[in-house]
Amino acid sequence: MQSLCFRIVLYVMMLVISTTLFAQAKKKEFAGIDRKALAIPESRTATTGDIAAYINENFSSDADKTRAAFIWVASSVSYDWRICSMLIFTRRRRRRLPGR
Repeated sequence: MQSLCFRIVLYVMMLVISTTLFAQAKKKEFAGIDRKALAIPESRTATTGDIAAYINENFSSDADKTRAAFIWVASSVSYDWRICSMLIFTRRRRRRLPGR
């Protein structure tokens, strides 16, 4: 029984360690893509077409292009939640007003 428990614990530990190492390898794999994607010049970010052109010029595989687009959007797009909530509140209030 102890031998079986030891084997199970050992197997689980090996699984956790290998998963952790694989995840770190993926992170390193994307580091160069992320760095290059975040280096898009401000002049090339005026339109989505400009951003797409930069990505197509600087990345070759579909996976690299997808990662570059993802990291740029995740790092560059932000919302003004204060204004967004004001707009939602205004819309709700207009719906409640009589005569509209």
